[in-house]
Amino acid sequence: MDLERLSGKIEYQQAPTSWVKVSQQQNTRSFVSNGHLKFKIMATFIKPSALEYQSNPSIPTQFDLLTLSPRLSKITNSKQLIFDMRQLNPGKYSFPYHYHHNSEELMFVISGEMTVRTPEGLKIIQQGEMVFFELGETSAHQFFNHSDAPCVYLDIRTNMGFDLTEYPDSDKVNIFPSGLIFEKDKKVNYHKGEENVDSVWEALKKKNPSIQK
Repeated sequence: MDLERLSGKIEYQQAPTSWVKVSQQQNTRSFVSNGHLKFKIMATFIKPSALEYQSNPSIPTQFDLLTLSPRLSKITNSKQLIFDMRQLNPGKYSFPYHYHHNSEELMFVISGEMTVRTPEGLKIIQQGEMVFFELGETSAHQFFNHSDAPCVYLDIRTNMGFDLTEYPDSDKVNIFPSGLIFEKDKKVNYHKGEENVDSVWEALKKKNPSIQK
């Protein structure tokens, strides 16, 4: 069914199995089917010039990557994408060298240029160019602004609800969305520390006599 956008009006259109109410109010559009179902389908328009780039004062100065704030995916309440506009200033690095196990990434350079580090070496990308990173260690990457002007780029990655990021330079892992970061040399066997399972169960049985056998 083709639904046209209305300017402050309300229109009823007949669908094959129900009546659908189309309304526009405060830049939202709601659909009501059989008096129950509601969902928003209207596009969200963003004007970057109305927002500000902000840095994180807690990170080392060489990684002073600026992010447009509020975060774009937060503004849109995106469910399956995480996307931001970034500004990488001259002489600065982006995030530490890393790759994702469960998130694909796409970067589009809006202005300026920067050097991309991958397992294959270094490559310069410029305004109007983009680079895609697949899952896994073959797509490890990091950016450095080698120029004398800021580089602004759009940073897009998929959001599957869970991701594991690895940092080859420092042997760390980052668990998303919890944000817990661990050093990989702490990796242990799956059953480490589980050798006393019998004593744990015996103690539980004493507290629950009715389950004793």
